[in-house]
Amino acid sequence: MAHFDTRSSHSGVCALSIATVVCVVCLSPERSRAGAWAREDMGLYAKLSTSYAYATQQYKETGDTFQLLSEDEDGHYRSTAIFLYAEYGLLPSLTLTFSGAFMSSVVESDLVRIRTTGTSDLNLGAKYQILDKPFVLSVGAVSRIPTGYTPDPSAAKAPTLGVGVTAWEGNLQIGKSFYPVPLYVSGRFGFRYRGARTSREGDEIDYPPELPYAAEVGYTPLEWLTVRARLDGVHGLGDPEALDAFTLSPLTQSYLNIGPSVIFKWPDPLQIDVGYRYTVTGVNAVASHVATLGLAVDTTL
Repeated sequence: MAHFDTRSSHSGVCALSIATVVCVVCLSPERSRAGAWAREDMGLYAKLSTSYAYATQQYKETGDTFQLLSEDEDGHYRSTAIFLYAEYGLLPSLTLTFSGAFMSSVVESDLVRIRTTGTSDLNLGAKYQILDKPFVLSVGAVSRIPTGYTPDPSAAKAPTLGVGVTAWEGNLQIGKSFYPVPLYVSGRFGFRYRGARTSREGDEIDYPPELPYAAEVGYTPLEWLTVRARLDGVHGLGDPEALDAFTLSPLTQSYLNIGPSVIFKWPDPLQIDVGYRYTVTGVNAVASHVATLGLAVDTTL
């Protein structure tokens, strides 16, 4: 259940849709720690991360940017979150994945300050590695499950924890190691089907499908250090709606995040992961800066 802390007066019409986009897009847990490679039999990777997001600009339905709450009201969004991500090698080629997050998000201006706290969607998935040479190829599936939060909060401008519908994704993952050069590349492309829900007013809301994608390049100059460059994004397949009118959440959105990450592998089997990403372009999305810090364990049971 979500908790709302509200102090508000009249304001711009778009705060809820904007905050929803930030929660769902910019703070989603990482789902491809090992890229296309399956984890070894009984191998476990688990990471507990914290993140901080901040935004003052949003991308309109045309892709142009303007200030966060509305053209008439300056404001900002900030959010802190704790994520858990895990992979487990059930079989030598079959890996199970899990991720979830607890979030506290705030939309604030001179006229409004609203905080939402709660658990966001859970992601349950699996990937099966079907090729090892000349490159790694895996197929994956992920189910995104709402946790009981309301996507229609009583406070009109409250940031939500998700869109409130179950989603199913299938994807292809490809990777290549250039050993003995300590360099690898990995990518993922998928199709995400999203369900429908009934709004507080009784209207049926159908969410169009999305095309999620991601890629990364990693280099390990030292045994205990890996440097990565990453991108991830979504292309929405529906017609973008105008953010000038009040909406509970945008039905269609597109965005592209890019940024670096550094992994310190010491002491074994612990890892420290420091990262940053920025939304460089988007449609009905937020130009958000996100910093992350994670502690991981990579071992075999």
